[in-house]
Amino acid sequence: MATPADAHRSSGPAASEVDSARVAAMERTVSGFGMVEPILCVGFSEAYVGQSKGIVPEDLRDPAPELLDLLAAEGRRVVPASSCELRGERHRIGYYHTDTGERAQIVWAGPGVEDEAGIRIHTVVWHSLLGSRGEDCTFVRGAESWAVSTCSSIWVS
Repeated sequence: MATPADAHRSSGPAASEVDSARVAAMERTVSGFGMVEPILCVGFSEAYVGQSKGIVPEDLRDPAPELLDLLAAEGRRVVPASSCELRGERHRIGYYHTDTGERAQIVWAGPGVEDEAGIRIHTVVWHSLLGSRGEDCTFVRGAESWAVSTCSSIWVS
């Protein structure tokens, strides 16, 4: 179900290596921040953290369903970012799941930049104006999964 955010678009049927690293990055960021709301809205962006004019990047797109399933494996209620919308005013602003009306938090991963050290990815989890976190992590591919090589907090509010 599309929302007014028509800028959301599907990442296609097959997940790339970079997209699977993005999921590992989002998992790390959400685990560090915690689940504050019952639903987690998930998206990818090609913009770096801080390049967006709004709360979330304008080019946010939905990950492939199999990548959403990886984040849901931890028992979370995970939905594509296109099924959530920003509502409210001032201090009551927040994300909501459009189908149920329930409060949600949103997580997105920026582009993966590959170099000799691995893939560097910016991630953000956002709950409210004073409840968010951004990280910049480098991941290396292990035998069966992505592992954090280095990670630093960009900001916390």
